[in-house]
Amino acid sequence: MSIRKKQLFWSFLFLALIAGTLVFVGKASAESLGFSIEEKRSNEPPGLTVEVRDEYTQEVVSDAIITVSNQIGGSSFIARDRTSDLGKVSFPISKQDYKSITVEKKGYTSLSLVGAKANRVTVFLKVVRESADDVIANGTLEGWKSDLRGDNSVYAGLVFKSMNISDLMYFDPDSFVSPLRDEIDFLGPRKIPSNLVLPEQYVYLPFGGIGLNKPDYRLPVRPNYKTRLTGVHGEIAVADILSAIGSGGRVSIDLLNKLKFNKVGITDWILPESNFQKDVTANISLRIKHEVRVNKPPFTADVLVASATDLNGDREVIIPTDIKTAINSDYPSTIRTVRLSAPTEQFGHSQGIFSLAFSKKNWKISAIISNQAGRRVRPGEFLNVPTLGRISSLPETVPLAAPETGVGTLIFNKTISDEIVTFSAQKSQPVWVVHVLPAAGTVDVPTSLVSQEDDIEGYTLIHLDFGGQFDEQRIDGRQIMIELSRFARATAKVSAMIKK
Repeated sequence: MSIRKKQLFWSFLFLALIAGTLVFVGKASAESLGFSIEEKRSNEPPGLTVEVRDEYTQEVVSDAIITVSNQIGGSSFIARDRTSDLGKVSFPISKQDYKSITVEKKGYTSLSLVGAKANRVTVFLKVVRESADDVIANGTLEGWKSDLRGDNSVYAGLVFKSMNISDLMYFDPDSFVSPLRDEIDFLGPRKIPSNLVLPEQYVYLPFGGIGLNKPDYRLPVRPNYKTRLTGVHGEIAVADILSAIGSGGRVSIDLLNKLKFNKVGITDWILPESNFQKDVTANISLRIKHEVRVNKPPFTADVLVASATDLNGDREVIIPTDIKTAINSDYPSTIRTVRLSAPTEQFGHSQGIFSLAFSKKNWKISAIISNQAGRRVRPGEFLNVPTLGRISSLPETVPLAAPETGVGTLIFNKTISDEIVTFSAQKSQPVWVVHVLPAAGTVDVPTSLVSQEDDIEGYTLIHLDFGGQFDEQRIDGRQIMIELSRFARATAKVSAMIKK
């Protein structure tokens, strides 16, 4: 096979996949912040009351260990007890007499909250998922126009799980690609991600024509968790592909700006228990509606800007409709004004703009969320966090502070052995999450508190900015993610844990 033919194949595959750059591992509903701070209830005893619930089921968690202390770490603490069958425990402590609360329960990620000046705190614990069997969704992506021949474009589609605001926070650029592979005949047998769809078409090239036909998708999903499937149609001119690869074969993210999104569609809620068949129809047409110009981020980065529909106005189901490149890190001083598509008809509650800056190898990510986006959007300034990256070993402490109108979060992740990793379970899982409020100032979090039984691969530092209405003395953890306006995230990984 000629070099140009190989380049064309990989360039085409890149374009089809990059259409899903804003696709994240979907969840049943928008996750909470991890805790709520509220007023004392009249039927509860004086002092501090801590209630613990399961993040997903919202059922109470009994027998969780609650430690109340004046510092995070150290051998001294003010009080320690376990939650009752009602998921609660009370301490005869005023809100001025403690600094941190730590909640632990086997099978759940531990959580610490520092700086809360409250008499009542509810903590939402997440189950540590280390082993589970996925189920496979399969079907056809429908809604294509009847004749895709002879117009000098390549058409492709992607089927993925619905995303929410938490998926954006924990974004992994690889998470949208199905780990399953299907074979197509494209200049010989080729393996491509199983959630990529190629409608029947004949593509005319300078060296001859090529037929494509892969109408079906396959996608692993987590069983017994509600989700919705989304499908998107896109196209790009063959001439743009050939032009992009004609001078050396390196495909730039600038090619995103040549990609046209035509349609999008979403299924109803699905609660899968076993493998299932579900066709997805992309029947909502898209057209250019937004003009966006970003500011330069405080670190060298590629900046992508996406339009997305918030289906219900609660950020539980967010549907990407377009994505373009505003800044290429190869020439970071050049800022492009980009134009983005949105549904032509009334669809969903509101349309938003997501501006995302990615450093090299995604060690640092910063995002701005612009709600109720109009014709012209100026997202504002990107947040920054300390640069991390590769580390030789965990430091003794990690400094953590909150932005003035938000929360600082530190997440320690452990490696999950390959033997028990399934398609939708990540190869790392959080084992301890620390949240810091502005009142706490800078907190030095001791890494010695991470269980020595866990194979810690590193940690993630996140700054969450909720804007001027943020009140750290009253936080509804189940609703506040709707107000998230900016965030920045940096990752540190122990060098020994990074696969070569």
